[in-house]
Amino acid sequence: AADQLAAALREIVRDLAPRDPPAPLAAYWRATFARMAESIVAQKEVGAALHGRAAAVPPYDRALALLEESIGVPHYLATCFILAGDPALPARLPRLLPLVGACARAIRLANDLRTWPKDERERNFSTLVAARADLARAEPALPPAALHERALRLLDERLRAELARAHALLVASPHPDGGVERGLARLIAFVPAFYAAHDYDTYE
Repeated sequence: AADQLAAALREIVRDLAPRDPPAPLAAYWRATFARMAESIVAQKEVGAALHGRAAAVPPYDRALALLEESIGVPHYLATCFILAGDPALPARLPRLLPLVGACARAIRLANDLRTWPKDERERNFSTLVAARADLARAEPALPPAALHERALRLLDERLRAELARAHALLVASPHPDGGVERGLARLIAFVPAFYAAHDYDTYE
C-alpha cells in the first residue's frame, strides 16, 4: 500500500511539475495538502479516543472545521485550479475560497449521510457523531434512537444549506462562466447526488 501511495504521489507531482503554477496557487496547493494530511490523522485520533472513552465528543462546529479538510475537497480543488491553467486565477483565488469551503462542507455532509452505517461499524468520527452529541448535550432525556434520527435530519438540513450557499456564491461570482466556476457547479451538482444513491467504494 505504501508503494502504491508513493507511485500515485509521484504521478501527481510529474503531472503538475510542468505547469509551473503561480506562487499563490502553489502555496495554496501545499497548504491544503498539509491541512488534509493533518486532519486525516486528527480524525483518526479523535475516533480512537472516543472509542477508548478517553475524550468528550467535540462540538459540531469544531468537528466540521476538521472534517471538511479531511474529506480532501480543498486539496482536490487546489489541484484543479493549477490544472485549469487560467492566468487570472491567482487574483480570483481569495473570492473562490468561501466557495471551496461550501463545497467541502456539502461533500463532507453528503458523504457522512451515505456512509454512517459503515462509520458506526468502524467507530469512525463523523459529523453525525458530533451532531448527535450536541443534541444529547442540549436534550439529555432524548433516547438514543430519537437522537440518531434527529441528527440525520439535522445533517440533511445543513447539507441543503451548504448547497444553497455554494449556489448563491456561484451566482454572485464576477466570473460565473469561467471554466473553474463551471467545474465547481458540476462538482456540487454531481457529488451530493451521487452520494444520495451510492458510495464510491461500493459503486459498480
